[in-house]
Amino acid sequence: DDELLRLARASGCAGLLVGIESLNPDSLSQAGKTWSSSGPAGGLSAALAVFRSHGIAVGGSFVLGLDGDTPASLNATLEFAIRERLFATLFNLLAPYPGTRLYERLQGEGRLHKPQWWLDPTYRYGETVFAPRHFSPAALSKQHDLMFRRFYGLPAVVRRFFDWRANARNLHQAFIYLAMN
Repeated sequence: DDELLRLARASGCAGLLVGIESLNPDSLSQAGKTWSSSGPAGGLSAALAVFRSHGIAVGGSFVLGLDGDTPASLNATLEFAIRERLFATLFNLLAPYPGTRLYERLQGEGRLHKPQWWLDPTYRYGETVFAPRHFSPAALSKQHDLMFRRFYGLPAVVRRFFDWRANARNLHQAFIYLAMN
């Protein structure tokens, strides 16, 4: 919505966090996210270009470990985030919280290997607590770490910096970008 983004920018909005979740339609469907297919012509890249055209930097949030995710699809997600010059990303491991349909389904399928992970003193962020469909838990955790290292590695940080419309539109924004990255 151009008018909304124009007003947001005029109000001082410099960036937004967008819950992209996944680029994989099967994964989005599993997560109950059917809205993403109704975006502007040209899809997600076109929508992100609209944000940038208003000088608004975009942080992208992704969920890793949905049943449609594969090593190839997560590599494509990483390349997309770098190519689209996202200001920052959150690569979040799928977390089966108690009381959710996801938790109940994974428990029913015998895929929770730490059924009370939130109470486990040995649990650490970045640890996969269930058996993903196309990864071992350790392999998904490793993929998660590699995605962070590549996205926030110097070559990717430099490439993403040169988005003059949003990430480095002025000295203040450039400083924030570099400090966050």
